Amino acid sequence: MLAFMKSPQKPAPPAPPPDWSKEPGKVHFLTNETWDSFMKEHSSVLLMMFAPWCGYCKSMKPDYFKAAEILSEEHPSAALAAIDCTRFKPLCKQIEIKGFPTVKYFKNGEFEKEYEGDRSVEDLVTFMKTVSGFDNIPDEKEASKETEPEGLKILTAATFDSFLSKTGHVIVMFYAPWCGHCQNAKPKFLKVSEAFAEEPDKAFTAVDCTQDSGELIQICCDKQGVNGYPTIKYYRYGAFVVEYDGDRTEQDFLAFMKSPPHPPPPSQPDSKAG
Repeated sequence: MLAFMKSPQKPAPPAPPPDWSKEPGKVHFLTNETWDSFMKEHSSVLLMMFAPWCGYCKSMKPDYFKAAEILSEEHPSAALAAIDCTRFKPLCKQIEIKGFPTVKYFKNGEFEKEYEGDRSVEDLVTFMKTVSGFDNIPDEKEASKETEPEGLKILTAATFDSFLSKTGHVIVMFYAPWCGHCQNAKPKFLKVSEAFAEEPDKAFTAVDCTQDSGELIQICCDKQGVNGYPTIKYYRYGAFVVEYDGDRTEQDFLAFMKSPPHPPPPSQPDSKAG
């Protein structure tokens, strides 16, 4: 201690953040120099923009690496890539990141959509298989053509407002075909819709927010405040009443529709004594 006080030493500088690109795996780490050539060579790319210090990025990393490994073996043309935004800030700024991690899907070198699924191996792989059209999994256009099961109405941008306005009680599930939680909820939702097939004033409906009507359906989903999948909402004669926040089980869906909540009373203007 005496020696230290006579000749104090500066604390050692903090260790640099780990370089993820040095770790073994099938994730392609892009740079300013490799961006153009990589995008030309790969028609289907999921891109994760990250910072090594970001907790959410570190949590997502093992699943992202595992998903890349699975896809490289089964479908090598579907690539998972990443950019370290602490090293390549201009490139990340050009791609317009909103925070860490930001995950975007590119098709034929052009930005297609934000990835909004879970950061799990299953959802990442399912998403890439779906948008790339592998293994006979329907792509977004095919998914929009699915036939209507008994009791369930599939709505589009063209039919959404008209159907809701003439139907007393409507539960709408806004979904994406690649979403794991949507796939889990679907059989229960279908089962309950069958129970109300003979009651025209009550309907279970679904909207594929990725269907091939493109911007129109996206505008519709945005207008309804859809920020993730699935989003389930209850409407009464076209007017939004409440977002469904119960369990996604047959029993809970059934109980909700049998006794739906009432719309809130209209707000009254403040009255002031003259």
